[in-house]
Order: sequence, then C-alpha cells, then structure tokens
Amino acid sequence: SHMPEEIEHLERDQHFSQESTPVEYTTTTPCPNDVLCGRGAPINLHPGNVIFRKVVHANKPLYNSCEKYEKFRIAQSIVEAFERQNPPIQFLVLQNLGNGEVWGILPKSKAVRKTVQALREKEKTMKNRKSGDKQQSVNISEPSSERGSKDNNLAVASLKSEE
Repeated sequence: SHMPEEIEHLERDQHFSQESTPVEYTTTTPCPNDVLCGRGAPINLHPGNVIFRKVVHANKPLYNSCEKYEKFRIAQSIVEAFERQNPPIQFLVLQNLGNGEVWGILPKSKAVRKTVQALREKEKTMKNRKSGDKQQSVNISEPSSERGSKDNNLAVASLKSEE
C-alpha cells in the first residue's frame, strides 16, 4: 500500500508548521517586520504578518490566473522580495529545544511553501467587518503581458506602499 511519492510529499507538507522531528534552525529574536509562523491573535497582529497578508492578498488574482508552473515562481518572488528588504524580512518558527521556546529562521524552501499555502487559501468574507473600516488597498504592478517572465518586482510594489 505504498503511496505515490507526490501524495506522500503533500502529506508531509501539510504538517510542516508542527515539526515532528525537532530540526534546529538558526535562532533569532523576531523583528517587527518578520513573519511569524503559528496561530492566534498575537501572531496575526504582528506587523510582519500583516504585511505578509497584504502582499499575499495583492498577489492572489495573479496567482489564480497562472499556470501551475508559474504559481511557485510567484510565491518564490514574494519570499525573495522580503529577503531583499533592509533589514531582510525573515520567516520565523517557534522551536521547543527543551530549554524553552526560541524563534528559528525558516529555510527558504519552507518559507516559499508557507507562501504557496497562503496564496491558495480562500479569502474570508468581509461581511463581519465594521462598515467604518476602510479596506486598505495595496497597489501592485500589473503582471507583464509576456507570460512566464521572471517578475521579481511582484511583491516589491506592495511592500513599497507600506512605507
């Protein structure tokens, strides 16, 4: 009853935020703009997570209109745009190393995987927002008509609008 490798791969990917085998990542102290992996209000309200959600939201129409092979590039370009900020924006995960919990820097491949997951998520409806709340729009450069061009400025435009 061997699972096709692809399915096995998906199964593993589902659980990457709860590391089954404790991998030691380089530890760090979160900066305000870092993206924290996890759940709950403190994480959702962390400035870096707010920026991440805005950038993901701004890239969803493009992501949804893309061929499968391009979807990965979009996620990758978001992570790379974050890496190019000064200071770089890092994706952090809480690790329990026995002597308490510490933040570790998520490897790029896993940061891209997290971004793909975020891009795939269905938007929550806005009907429970207070009518007074103005939806903040994030400007993003239009994708070039030339399909598949490695557009690394995808996410940068939305990051710039944060300043």
